[in-house]
Amino acid sequence: MKKYFVVSDIHSFYNEMIDALNEAGFEYDNPNHIFVSCGDLFDRGPDAIECLRFVNDLSDDRKILIKGNHESLLMDVFDRGYFESYDIHNRTDDTVNQFVSLLNKEYYGNYELCKALKDNKEIRKYYDSLKNYYELDEYIFVHGYIPCVNKYIKYEYKPDWRESSDEEFIDAAWLNGFELYAQGIREENKTIVCGHIHTSYGHHYLHHDGSEFGEDMNSNIFYDDGIIGLDACTAYTRRVNVLTIEK
Repeated sequence: MKKYFVVSDIHSFYNEMIDALNEAGFEYDNPNHIFVSCGDLFDRGPDAIECLRFVNDLSDDRKILIKGNHESLLMDVFDRGYFESYDIHNRTDDTVNQFVSLLNKEYYGNYELCKALKDNKEIRKYYDSLKNYYELDEYIFVHGYIPCVNKYIKYEYKPDWRESSDEEFIDAAWLNGFELYAQGIREENKTIVCGHIHTSYGHHYLHHDGSEFGEDMNSNIFYDDGIIGLDACTAYTRRVNVLTIEK
């Protein structure tokens, strides 16, 4: 009997993640306990290296790692060699600065520094482990939502979304899954498990439960028929949601 512990949008808050996993019963030496991240492991928090090493220390058969939009943002910086204004807003620049201590020598200039980080074996190991999506029986793990057909005014269901390109999955990582779910874009007989958008959005707009932000916001796991939302807005609430699935 395997048990899956599913999180999303940790955003470099290692201690909050560990506390939530411990409370959920995750056992580090139990081969039947599988860690699942639905993306956005980095940016915003202080513990990027601790989060990186936690997932890297797990064997391949004990982890499922989904690529989020912040994984793409970080790799874009490595490829580009310099920061854009949105990298500072998203705190990707801070993640890069934290990762500098992984290097064994000093680099002068952002371009050479970013190239060295892209080639760093610890960072490369993490990125080589990432998946666009993962299916576990009736569950589909994604970051934002499954890829859809963009009709500019609205989105439509894409029957062959599993065959989407990497670029299409990157675009899908930015989608608001609650909005698309409310529009009727769903996968028959499946439950889409997603992050990216804080669950208080879904609780507020879809279930009319609490405010989106404020003292009465509900940042717990969002459940509905065909969707589960996980993002507890950790940078704001200092909480991490853990979904457990036994198979």
